[in-house]
Amino acid sequence: IPERTAISGNLPFATHFNMGNGDRYNYKGKRTAGSWYNMSSQDVVPTYRWMVVNENTETASTAVQPSLTNEDAYTGGACLRLKGVNNANGTDVILFKTNLTPSKGKVVAKVAIKTGKEGETESKLSLIVRINGSWKAYALGDTENANWAEKKVELNDITAGQKIERIGLRVKNS
Repeated sequence: IPERTAISGNLPFATHFNMGNGDRYNYKGKRTAGSWYNMSSQDVVPTYRWMVVNENTETASTAVQPSLTNEDAYTGGACLRLKGVNNANGTDVILFKTNLTPSKGKVVAKVAIKTGKEGETESKLSLIVRINGSWKAYALGDTENANWAEKKVELNDITAGQKIERIGLRVKNS
């Protein structure tokens, strides 16, 4: 059965990988409440669980292992965790099949990341977006401490009328 998507129409699209429950409820990386269960607050979870390939290919890779975890969260009770082995090549984690069309103005992505390491640390992450059959990568930059950091990335080369077909993350030198 070919995959279909519920992520269509115009932007914006948002997810926090929240599964609607957790040992704590977080907002912007800070704990705001204890144990909770509310399925009506569940976010859109990845279309592909888990499509991990070598950078810009369709060749499967085991260099990165994604998972949803309740151990930490930016908003809600869960987040996407990426664990990997040291790999000089890039690894793409394809998350969502989409049918999104930017309507007008700048396209901006906000991605919250956490390396868990103190001091300035290279995140090694890029947001990847597939448009017209080719991938475009946007580096997310470094983190300054062990806490969550929200990165704002302008997707300058995406214009109104183009279709965003897939969304994922690229990990370099994991």
